[in-house]
Amino acid sequence: MEALTNSWRALVAEVTGSTFLVFCGSIMFSSPDTLDELKHRMFLASLGDVGLRFGMTLATLAVALGPVSGAHFNPVVSMSALINGRIEWQPCLLYVAAQLLGSLMGAAMAWGLGGSGVTLPSGMHNGSIKALCIEMLITGLLVLVFLGASDPERGDALKDLGGVAVGLALAVGHWVGVYFVGPPVGAAISAVVYKFVFSGAKEGGGF
Repeated sequence: MEALTNSWRALVAEVTGSTFLVFCGSIMFSSPDTLDELKHRMFLASLGDVGLRFGMTLATLAVALGPVSGAHFNPVVSMSALINGRIEWQPCLLYVAAQLLGSLMGAAMAWGLGGSGVTLPSGMHNGSIKALCIEMLITGLLVLVFLGASDPERGDALKDLGGVAVGLALAVGHWVGVYFVGPPVGAAISAVVYKFVFSGAKEGGGF
C-alpha cells in the first residue's frame, strides 16, 4: 500500500514539475506589451535568458519535489534512468505520460494566460482574472519550493540548499510575474497540496 501511495504521489509531482517548468520557461514570449518589448525579449533569449530561466525553475523544483519523484520532469531523463536501471519500465512509462500531461498543461496555461503570443502583443489586454491566475501560479511555486525544501522529514543532501532554492524560486516568480499584478492566492493552494500529497514520499531514483 505504501508503494502504491508513493507511486501516485510521484506521478502528481512529475505532472506538477513539468507544468511549472514549461509555464515559467515559455510565458516570457506569450505576453509582450509591444513589438519593442518582444524584440527586447528575443534579444535576451539570444543571450541565454531562456536557458537560464528554465535552469532556475528546474533547480527550484528539483529541491522541492526531488524526494517525491526524483524530479525527472523530462521523458529523456526518465528514459536515461530506465537504461541505467534506476527505474522499472512500468513506472517509466507512467512518468513519461505524467510529464507529457504536465507539459501540455504548462503550455496551455502560458497560451491562455499570456494571450495570443508573439504574433500579436497582448500584455496590455490581460485582465484581472488572468493576472490573478498568474499570481497564483508563481506564488504557488514559491510556497511549494519552501515547503519541500524545509520539510523536517527530509534527510537528503539537497535540504542544505533550501535557502538557495527558495531564493531562486522568488527570482523566477519575479521574472515571470513582473508583467502582471495580482494577489498571492496560490500560497494557500500549494500549502494544502504539499501537506496532503507530497509530504513523506520518495520515488524515482533522482534527487
